Amino acid sequence: MASAVEASSCEAIQGNPDFYGLGIRIGVYLQWVTAWINLLVDPLSAQSVYDVNSVFVFAILLATMVASFADDPTIEPIETHILLQFALGFFVTTLSTFGMRLHFLRPDSVAELGGQLKELMGVLGSTLKTPFSLSIVVKLLCGRITLPLNAFSTLKPYHLSWSGVFWRTATACMLAIINIWFWFASYPSYRLPGRNCDPPFIFMFSRQQLSGPIVVFCKAISIIIAVVVVPPFWILLHLTIRLFHYMIMVLNRDLLHYIMPQVPQRLRNPVQRIDSSLSGFNPSNLRQIGAHVNFLDFLSKPSSETFRISDLLKLIVYLGRGKEEKEREADAHADARHRSPQAWATSLTGRICILWNIFIVLSITWFILDIELTLKWNNIQGVSGIDSAGQLIPFVIGGISTAQVLKKVVLLGLAQKYDDWAETTVDISMDLSGNQERFRIRTRTTLESEDQDGLGPTKYDTWH
Repeated sequence: MASAVEASSCEAIQGNPDFYGLGIRIGVYLQWVTAWINLLVDPLSAQSVYDVNSVFVFAILLATMVASFADDPTIEPIETHILLQFALGFFVTTLSTFGMRLHFLRPDSVAELGGQLKELMGVLGSTLKTPFSLSIVVKLLCGRITLPLNAFSTLKPYHLSWSGVFWRTATACMLAIINIWFWFASYPSYRLPGRNCDPPFIFMFSRQQLSGPIVVFCKAISIIIAVVVVPPFWILLHLTIRLFHYMIMVLNRDLLHYIMPQVPQRLRNPVQRIDSSLSGFNPSNLRQIGAHVNFLDFLSKPSSETFRISDLLKLIVYLGRGKEEKEREADAHADARHRSPQAWATSLTGRICILWNIFIVLSITWFILDIELTLKWNNIQGVSGIDSAGQLIPFVIGGISTAQVLKKVVLLGLAQKYDDWAETTVDISMDLSGNQERFRIRTRTTLESEDQDGLGPTKYDTWH
């Protein structure tokens, strides 16, 4: 990498505190930390954590586009880089598109993921019937090989919805596109027109100027990110379009059957004759004709022979929801019973989890250093105080989120220590003035004692 160079002679940049002021930065950093702790102690809360963070990332990217793509940009390219680091930091640290990274948080989940990967490789091997090679990749890209996509669904944690996967994948694709624009189509020397000075500085293990090998390296990373996130988004987009296409077909079919009940029967015989005439041909120029024939054939069949609008609505509910709450709670208790400190320290899966969590901590540290040192090295001023509502709101949200996660950690620890907490009840009575008349706590121990002695509440659990 290029060595650090002398400081740029550019004048100080007057920063935009509503984009990356101190309050906003602290709020984002707290979101990274609290999301990681939340997923670590309660993986079943991933759906809500991902929803909140993905909306936060989308808002950051939308603000970046508005400020950077305007005819008269309101922020410097280096400020765009800072905003992109916010968004990229979420995806690298805690925000997963498909949810596979949740498996690396606990040893039992790592073992489960290993079994699912073996099963997936077996399915792919039986489908491809040949060793995986470059030719197989080319055939996949050209659409000459069909893969059972349901085989990949087992890799997604059951409590995450497919609609959330699509939303997060689309947000990641949006980030990849903006990132490529920044590195390939931004202003020369990454300065706004009229600022003829040296390129700005970023953090890359040390102080590095945006020129030469550093820019080439960052461009390569941006391409790699796009290669990773764009294909899954493209597949999910096609599946979503196909779902809406089927919805329109079913609505047209039902409407046609309702308005003109005799038309479907009249269509059936001509469609069968056309289909039999085309069965002996398979040229590519007949694909469009075949698509129209299939559509007419669908219109000619009653809903009992294909699928109903209710079937599609059920599918939408399935794609938009995770597992039912009762099943989630049962699995949460099972996970708590199987979680032990010895498994983390001795097993191979435990070591993988430890390394993964170390990676998350180092990633959070990396992005914080990157953002803070970039602000310092490029002399960006006016963003070191919390003096506006735009900064106060995310700061307060981050602080409250931290307090809620700490509360969850304490409660989960106490719940594991006192496993009879669910059988504890409290009986309180008071008047409208707030004067307490009775305060009684009844636990499993007191209930068993009362049942054995045949007594009512004793003086030890009742105060007047």
